[in-house]
Amino acid sequence: MDGVKLAFGKDVKAQLYSLRFGDIYGFPNRTYNLGDTKLNLSPNLLMSLAFKADKSEGMLNMYKQTAVGLRYKGIPKLVLDGEYARNQAVFAKTENFGAVPSGYFAG
Repeated sequence: MDGVKLAFGKDVKAQLYSLRFGDIYGFPNRTYNLGDTKLNLSPNLLMSLAFKADKSEGMLNMYKQTAVGLRYKGIPKLVLDGEYARNQAVFAKTENFGAVPSGYFAG
């Protein structure tokens, strides 16, 4: 595996990755671009944005995924947390009977 990571920011933190895998699980030379950003909207509210993209040429791409999350910690002894994500890659839609798969969590 070869890759690079760039990270920067203070109030708005961002990380960008690009990874290339060799022959793994029968998939030769798969390349993924990933990134996430954390935004401090207020002292108690954090927003996160993320993406994952499979950029492998000549193969069925598995990931074209985006996500958004929120975390609120302005209530004593309680943190509200949640995220929503979608994967619009052809493989993901095919495996989900033609629909764009999505998911969420809340806590």
